[in-house]
Amino acid sequence: RLALNQKPTNKKILKTVFFLRFKTTKTKQQKPEKRERQQEDQDQTLEQRTQEKEEIPLFVTPEWLEQRRHLRRVKVIDASWDIVSPLMKDIRKDFVTTRIPGALLFDHDKVTDKDFKIIGTKEVVQTLQTMGIANRDHVIIYDTSKTYLGSARLWWTLMLHGHRRVSILEGGLNAWIRSGGKTDSGEITGPLFDPTMYRVLFVPKFQKIWIKSKNQLVLNLTKTKPAERFQVVDGRPVGRYLGRFPEPIPGLTSGHMPQSLSVPYFQLLDTQIGHFKPQSEIENILAQSGVNLSKRVVSTCYTPFTASILSLAFAYLGHKAPIYEGCWFEWGRPDSHTPIWKGKNDQFV
Repeated sequence: RLALNQKPTNKKILKTVFFLRFKTTKTKQQKPEKRERQQEDQDQTLEQRTQEKEEIPLFVTPEWLEQRRHLRRVKVIDASWDIVSPLMKDIRKDFVTTRIPGALLFDHDKVTDKDFKIIGTKEVVQTLQTMGIANRDHVIIYDTSKTYLGSARLWWTLMLHGHRRVSILEGGLNAWIRSGGKTDSGEITGPLFDPTMYRVLFVPKFQKIWIKSKNQLVLNLTKTKPAERFQVVDGRPVGRYLGRFPEPIPGLTSGHMPQSLSVPYFQLLDTQIGHFKPQSEIENILAQSGVNLSKRVVSTCYTPFTASILSLAFAYLGHKAPIYEGCWFEWGRPDSHTPIWKGKNDQFV
């Protein structure tokens, strides 16, 4: 870089040495990134077909997952949850015993408070980043129930935070095993991802369209024009909706919100196969319950976990249905001072 007839000075020599060292250091730092890029390019054809040319499906079959679960940007998550086994004790035992190879366990308790609500966006992001989930990942969710209890909840949580690259394994773990899919067992040791290879980046884009508050539901009752109101669909059993049977937790009043419609979520499921009934059958059930699919719908239930199943059912039909996250766990409390009706004749409590 020095002219032939120019006498090099100490200052120019130092600049030349510094340049060469900087260039060498920079090249070494880029090597892991290049390795990662080359590794991703190996699966680029199949990933582009799935992520760009095809729409992200709401449900995927075991066969679909078997063909794609090895891809770097496909992340399989066990989202199992059970209200009767808190702190994930039994769920973790089941996960260690039987899981889909490569799957990670999502701990709902890390992002859920005592009222079953999302604690905050910060907790959700931290949990996902610890699991190595990034914005461009296609998340495949499954659980061990036959009702999509945990899967629906995580699906809704991801949609709430703007992550649309999410699908649910049709029929869950039971369907995977029935299809002949391989399973893994044992504790997962070591880090969930290699931080030296890539930086996990999950930036949430909060979508308030997926959630409703108690105040919004109370305000909805005051609107006189039907066109301005949204429909509230209650997924609890009919007996509790009518106020004939008590709620599972003492202190909660049974009954229902004024003008809400009763659609027990388990009526929409075929628990023999662990999947929703045919779409036409679900549409008939909704119509018989008074639900108009051409109008806005909000899902509610006993907890936001089961309300998410209703929201997932509406998504299955091609409709977006936010959930009232407080659900009956909030509305049914005496200190909530909310209107409650009992019976078919809509009598106030």
